[in-house]
Order: sequence, then C-alpha cells, then structure tokens
Amino acid sequence: MPQFSPLKRCLSLLLVCGVLCGLLVVPPAQAASHSPTAGEAFYGQLSSANQEAYDAIQAQVEKLAENSTDPSAVSYTPTQGNPDGAAIFAFFRDHPEYFWIDSSKLVWSESNGQWSLSSKITGESFFYEGFDTGTLSSVRAEFEAKVQEIITGMPGGDRVAQLRYLNTGLLSTMSITPWVWAHPTTPGVPPAAF
Repeated sequence: MPQFSPLKRCLSLLLVCGVLCGLLVVPPAQAASHSPTAGEAFYGQLSSANQEAYDAIQAQVEKLAENSTDPSAVSYTPTQGNPDGAAIFAFFRDHPEYFWIDSSKLVWSESNGQWSLSSKITGESFFYEGFDTGTLSSVRAEFEAKVQEIITGMPGGDRVAQLRYLNTGLLSTMSITPWVWAHPTTPGVPPAAF
C-alpha cells in the first residue's frame, strides 16, 4: 500500500469531509440572507447577526489568500447586530475548500461601526503551517484537480453508492497497523474497546 505524506492525507480527509457534507441534508435557515447550499449545515443554526457576518466572509474570503498576516480585507458594517466567533467557526466548517486558513487564529474587531477579521496575534500568520501566499495557488490547483478526479469517478444517483465510493477512496489512502489497537504490553491481546 502506498504511503502518503501527512499533507496529502490531511488534504484527502478534508476533501472527503467536504464532499460528504455536500451530501448531507441541510436544516432550514432562520431568516437567511442567502439560501444555504448543500454542505452549509452550520449556517442555518446561526443568529441573524452571525448569518450576516458569515455572508460577509463568504463574499470576501478570496481576499484572505493575498496576505497571510492581515485578514482585515474581510470587513462589513453590521445591520443585524454584532457578530461573535460563531460565524467564523461556522463558515470554515461549512467550507473546507479554504483548508489553508486556521480559523482558530481569527477574531472580529470593531472600529467606528466597521467590523473586520483580525489575527488573534498581530503579525502572526493565520494560515496553517506549511502554507504561504507563494505556494498557495499551486496547492489549491492540486486540490481542485483531486476534487474533479473524485467527482468524475463518483457514481450517479444512489447516495449509498456515492458514500461507499467516497469511503473506499478515503480508506485507500490510509494504512492501519493492527498493533495500534492491541494492548501496548501484551502481544496477541484483542483490541480494547474505546
């Protein structure tokens, strides 16, 4: 079985999670300013203030690829109330295609009624380690090519067949050592229940 780098395994897992989220049923939105698409499961659970913040992120998220230390390009003036971190959390869980952004490093900041994303630690990159603005376009192109490869091979119609296809693809990128599940000091002991 081929061995894959941790980055490729992470990207594969994110890709499969994103595709699986797209296959899930989305709950109805509460007074949404946009209609949630399949895979935006968190959007409908947000308050109207956070839905507005989510929409602002969605409309401007590509600006985040231009500068890894200053996310203030994403900004808006709220009309529904002040946002909190829920919109940031929800958007990046609903949109794994922005896999290089570490949303735990982002917060909202307010200045004269204008709300902007900012880094929790000024000057620190909000990209995950291993990503930078110089290599991001090639990594994203590789990711998109893999998405297209998976979509092209996916069977149509039957959701069970689609999920089986995705599961098989994910499992083919992993290797599981039986000893990982065994008792650490006694060879041959059956796997412990977790």
